[in-house]
Amino acid sequence: MPYSIFNLYSESLTTDELLESLVEFGELTAIFDTASEQSRQTLQTQLVTVTLPFERIDPLAALELLGEDTEFQYFWEHPDEKLAIAAGNEIARIRSNHRDRFNVVKSHIQDWKERTFSYKALTHSLSGLHFLGGFSFQDQPQQHHWKAFGTANFVIPEWLLIRDGELSLLTLTTPVKSTDEVADLLVHVRDRLTDIIEQVRGFDKSDCPGGHALNGFESYFSANVPAQAEGHWIATVNAAKQRISLDEFKKIVLAREIIIRFSRAPEATQMLNYLRQEYPTCFTFMMRLNKDAVFLGSTPEKLVALRATFILTDGLAGTISRGNSASEDTVLERRLLNSEKDLSEHGFVVEAIGERLSNLTHNLNYPSKPGIRKYPNVQHLYTPITASLNEDISPLDVVEKLHPTPAVGGFPREKTVQHIQTLEKFDRGWYAGPVGWLNTNGRGEFCVAIRSGLLLNGQARFYAGCGIVADSDPKSEWEETNLKLIPMMSALRHA
Repeated sequence: MPYSIFNLYSESLTTDELLESLVEFGELTAIFDTASEQSRQTLQTQLVTVTLPFERIDPLAALELLGEDTEFQYFWEHPDEKLAIAAGNEIARIRSNHRDRFNVVKSHIQDWKERTFSYKALTHSLSGLHFLGGFSFQDQPQQHHWKAFGTANFVIPEWLLIRDGELSLLTLTTPVKSTDEVADLLVHVRDRLTDIIEQVRGFDKSDCPGGHALNGFESYFSANVPAQAEGHWIATVNAAKQRISLDEFKKIVLAREIIIRFSRAPEATQMLNYLRQEYPTCFTFMMRLNKDAVFLGSTPEKLVALRATFILTDGLAGTISRGNSASEDTVLERRLLNSEKDLSEHGFVVEAIGERLSNLTHNLNYPSKPGIRKYPNVQHLYTPITASLNEDISPLDVVEKLHPTPAVGGFPREKTVQHIQTLEKFDRGWYAGPVGWLNTNGRGEFCVAIRSGLLLNGQARFYAGCGIVADSDPKSEWEETNLKLIPMMSALRHA
């Protein structure tokens, strides 16, 4: 008598009983039969996804247990929204290093959708096939330390664990080739599910990474900030203000890069664990391409959340520090809410978002005045924006249209983006680019990858930027970038 698919994760169920239950589960066999037949007819690899309810475990813990640091790994979490995703092992990759990156990704995603067959033990918008990745800030081909990432990079993972509130889901994706036997594929699925369950159930402290936390600031890394860095920054900001005075643009966002060298590699998951605990209102993310290349961060800025035909986005611009007391914090909050410079900068952002969404959406709504969103070290002016998608609009059409926001590019966008690299004189790579995920059910979410960094070949590159307008003070903007570097620098101490 086979066990119910919903009882697969009962602690009392043995591995043998689990295998028996899956062998007898006829619907799964039928799905593999269909995929196998389609593969033989088309001579193309098909995919089968199996989504099951999973026992409760922190997805970051699952990543530490199931992930291999020599292979693809992915993590995404917004603690306040109680959504977390962990994934590992690469089944397929969509990569571009050309300017037409959005169309390339859209085309390949559509192709994989048509070649995917899914079994879902329950109906949920987070079940089934997911594409995990992102885009570079600029659309020009990526070189040097960003070359592996390209201008676009999305991965279909073998295993994907999602925690959505109180519910946990596991999705296993299996390639089906024309030469594969269905019986062998079913054995593979049974074995992988059994493997995953036993690893999650059976671990103890000896299986956990770590041991390096709180090593001290100088113990294994050192930051390289040249003595002339501040002077160079002040000159760059003044050059940007000169262009603003000539009416070439109204606002430009400039960033700086610092390089940190290690005596050993930091534990990326420990950095994530620190960031998500310290910044629960941020999106904490990581994309590991291989052992040597990891992009991660914790950003306050949502680019867009996709809910079938409904989207949510944010206007986030204008920054001030936090106070040392509740009353000082309130004084600073009021100062920000009444700052003409910051309100003007924020207004550019909201206006630009509205204009970019006008041809893609209807029912566009946002409040007339910004509020405040607070983080441990800074507070920002914040405006929530919602809209309904027009028919036949791809989620990636929205991502392409919104990127880059004036909060990381400038205003007008077309005039500022071309000036950024000539002023900054370094390659942003994926810093401030759209990073996130989407699935075949119309769900997805992309953040703006600020407060982020690249770990590569024994060093890190961390980035921080701020918006420059006509009355910006270069010294204050320098101090603002120092504030924005604190999260990633602090995370290293815990890794």
